[in-house]
Amino acid sequence: MIAKYKIDFEYESKEPPNCFWGYNLYGALMQKLPAKAAERLHENGISPLSQYVTVDRGNNLLIWHVTVAEDINGQMEETLSRTKEYKLDGHEAVLRMAGFEKTAEIGHIDMALAYLHEKIPARHLRIKTYTPVSFKTDGEYAIFPSVELIYKSATQKWNAFAEDVIIDDDDVLKQLIENTRIVSYRLNSFYYQIKGVKIPSFFGDVTLYIKGQESLVRMADLVLNYLEFSGLGIKCALGMGGVKITDCTEEKTYKR
Repeated sequence: MIAKYKIDFEYESKEPPNCFWGYNLYGALMQKLPAKAAERLHENGISPLSQYVTVDRGNNLLIWHVTVAEDINGQMEETLSRTKEYKLDGHEAVLRMAGFEKTAEIGHIDMALAYLHEKIPARHLRIKTYTPVSFKTDGEYAIFPSVELIYKSATQKWNAFAEDVIIDDDDVLKQLIENTRIVSYRLNSFYYQIKGVKIPSFFGDVTLYIKGQESLVRMADLVLNYLEFSGLGIKCALGMGGVKITDCTEEKTYKR
């Protein structure tokens, strides 16, 4: 089961909040979670937690977006809903909860049924980043989003928890890559700071066009839309990779 939460915080700080606070919130959350739940988040492999922050400056709110791909025996939701205050190390910041909402709850099978059979397939999808995104390939950071890197990230994250509907056919991944292209983008380079380390990354938006048979388009829609839950790229548990996926088929502002 995938659960997504939106938590609003009023904040007191000597400095304005920014996307780096997602990393500090992760550290503060680890101190609040029961030990076994915190240990689960540090096991090898893809973390069941992804999270990032955005700022509503008009209302002076920090908004925390948290997704859990497995509920860890309900301990995550209980901790998130009951913790009314966080203190962020290194920022002299205090966050006080002003609102808590579970914005989505869906199983992997139900999500697969929706995108593979029920929803109208979308051939044009825009990936908008809310926090910086980076990939790791051949031991190096990749700061430009290729179709291959996007799909490899998306399918790995989907397969990590969708036990009954995994995508383990290399030919399917190959077909997705060969039949998708980037048709527009607006990107800026960025450095995301974690423990004093600056990770090369990018933010902005990328628009994809998927050609081919409807079944292939539906598969692309499934794994790409899952990125709203899992995050895109690396370090998504630490505040990176927050994205929104939008069907922009009707815009028709670029050639196929």
